[in-house]
Amino acid sequence: MALELGRDFPSRWLGASDAFRQRVFDELASTCELLEPKTMFAMWKAQEQARPAWPAADVQPLAHKVTVIQTQYNHAHAHDSVIASEIKKRFLREADDLIEQALEPIRKELREWLYQEMQALLDAQSSSAS
Repeated sequence: MALELGRDFPSRWLGASDAFRQRVFDELASTCELLEPKTMFAMWKAQEQARPAWPAADVQPLAHKVTVIQTQYNHAHAHDSVIASEIKKRFLREADDLIEQALEPIRKELREWLYQEMQALLDAQSSSAS
């Protein structure tokens, strides 16, 4: 499983506060410790509960960045949706043109046949009337 961090991750990481980066490293180390077979869950949980909560000053900028990234992602996909819609419209127009081109000879044959049938009916009616 790959985690997409974005092309600008290094600059965002370096732009984060030292306290934030340290907290991320601490949480990663704690998670790795939990994954060790010899780790006792009860002791690990007690250590986690003793750890201070995230400072609000660090959480707010992160939440804002997540919102900005989601907005950019949504905008990019909305643009993709517009492109897909235009491609679909163009395809349908071209398909309609191809169908019209394919149907034109059939229409012409049908018109000729109907004209002949109508002419035969008119001739039959005029000969029976005389």
